[in-house]
Amino acid sequence: MKKLAFVIIVACLAITSCKREDEPPTICSTVDNVEAIPEYTTCVVSCKNKSVDGKTIKMRILLSESESMRAAESYTMDLQSDSLRYNLTDLTMGCLYYYCFELYTANDSYRIKKVYQFRTKSLTQPNVITLNPENITSSSAVCGGEVIDDGGSEVTERGILWNVGNTLSSNYNKVTLGSGLGSFSTTLTSLAGGTTYCYMAYAVNGTDTALGNLAKFTTTATIPTVTTSSVSNITSSAATCGGNVTSDGGATVNARGVCWSTSPNPTISGNHTTNGTGTGSFTSSLTGLTAGTTYYVRAYATNAAGTAYGSQKTFTTTSVPVSFAFSVSASTRVLFSPGNLQWSATGGGSTATTHTVAGGGTAAGTWRFAPNQWDAIGSANSNISSSCSGWIDLFGWGTSGYHDSGDQYNTNYQPYSTSAATVNNTYNFYGYGPSTNMTNPDISGTNYDWGVYNAIYNPRAQTTDAPGTWRTLTYAEWSYLINTRSTTSGIRYAKATVNGVPGLIIVPDNWSATTYALNSTNTVGAAYTTNVITSAQWTTLETAGCAFLPAAGLRNGTLVSSVGSYGYCWSASYDNSSNAYGLYFVSGHVSAASGNRCYGRSVRLVMDVK
Repeated sequence: MKKLAFVIIVACLAITSCKREDEPPTICSTVDNVEAIPEYTTCVVSCKNKSVDGKTIKMRILLSESESMRAAESYTMDLQSDSLRYNLTDLTMGCLYYYCFELYTANDSYRIKKVYQFRTKSLTQPNVITLNPENITSSSAVCGGEVIDDGGSEVTERGILWNVGNTLSSNYNKVTLGSGLGSFSTTLTSLAGGTTYCYMAYAVNGTDTALGNLAKFTTTATIPTVTTSSVSNITSSAATCGGNVTSDGGATVNARGVCWSTSPNPTISGNHTTNGTGTGSFTSSLTGLTAGTTYYVRAYATNAAGTAYGSQKTFTTTSVPVSFAFSVSASTRVLFSPGNLQWSATGGGSTATTHTVAGGGTAAGTWRFAPNQWDAIGSANSNISSSCSGWIDLFGWGTSGYHDSGDQYNTNYQPYSTSAATVNNTYNFYGYGPSTNMTNPDISGTNYDWGVYNAIYNPRAQTTDAPGTWRTLTYAEWSYLINTRSTTSGIRYAKATVNGVPGLIIVPDNWSATTYALNSTNTVGAAYTTNVITSAQWTTLETAGCAFLPAAGLRNGTLVSSVGSYGYCWSASYDNSSNAYGLYFVSGHVSAASGNRCYGRSVRLVMDVK
């Protein structure tokens, strides 16, 4: 019996000494707050583990690339604060690792069966964004980006790629702006106005080049770029110029042409042509110029941003060809205006309601030359008034619109004057013209003359001629022109009907009779039907310098008569207290004659030839 008891005791001792490997140490312990913070080749693993009685348990971390923990490597963890921690190094990027913990004492150890895992980071391209453009002007903009993440490898280069247009094509421009993380920017300069540009940020690390999002901006418009062409085809009254709009400044060119003046640096506020829109070259015709005069000309182009001018050119018109000149005395030659003088209170329906006057300033109403030499207003002159919206062309003598403030008597000086009323007790109702000396008034060379006082619009040349460009012939000059002057052809005038309008043709001094065969020339008693000329035939005569005076009729107050039969053009010369002189013609008669000042008659102005 004693022998059996001994065997049992020995067996129990043997069992006690052969404890299982996975039994916990004699000191009980727990593991919690397990955490792994992986990077590219490192990982910090930490946990909390303390014995029940508060004693620290030594701990190792076992690391393997196999979930079965085969061939695991062991690392002793350090106590930091109340946590156990170990920094694993020399790991493989982008690799999945498995780990568990092992507790140990001086005499035994215990592996905690739970297996954890982590994956190290892989190297990637940087993360870069494109920043919105700022401070956009007509020629510059601030552009940039920001590197948010370097992708695990140092950013060695960063910047922007840019070019013109909405997409970043292969021929982009590159601006390098340092390295590393953070924001960066640059100012793009020398850009074209009104142009769209695009750009994107980029960043380069050891793995790849990353591109940010595409950003776009449009520079503000600038005035166009235009050059002035050389002046050519210069004559006594015309020239050819033009220009080339090489850039629209980023906005549509809605007007282009040339402007000119007898003063330097002409602008579109003065004489100018309009020659289409858009970019490219154009040709301009300058007409209505004065013979023997120096002009300044430059091209212009206008867009929404403003008007640009090309370089200034100068030229001098030639002397008037002898074939275009009319002798009005032994020493004076003139050119005739392209049509009879006309006036409207409202610009004939246009927006122009005032005109420039001598000495500066403006006055009411618009003066112009008739578009064609045969034009005559006729019965519409009965609408004459201070507010008539149409045109009139029959005026009382000296009614240019000028009034001397010291002239207390004259009330009949406006273009729309129709009154035959007595001016005062001293002067009779024929008192048209300046009344400072009603018996012997004179408008020759003074502001009372229509052309001296007023700036007149020339529709054929599409220009407004300055005051003093034109004047009125005197009685002696009309008489010399019709009766005395010598001409190459021997012809001074001829009665005719031009484009259906009766009147008087006056030929220049050196006009050739072979230009057109006129009948019954220099014949006072000839009829208007002696020469019947179409508009096409008249072009030939007019091109050769001929002038045509239409039989525009007569106005007495608001009563208009004799249109198509009676022609009378005022002179600058008075006759007496009631009358003034002018050129008078009807079918069967031509003379320089006198007529009542208050009657409305035609005004045909001339320009002295230099």
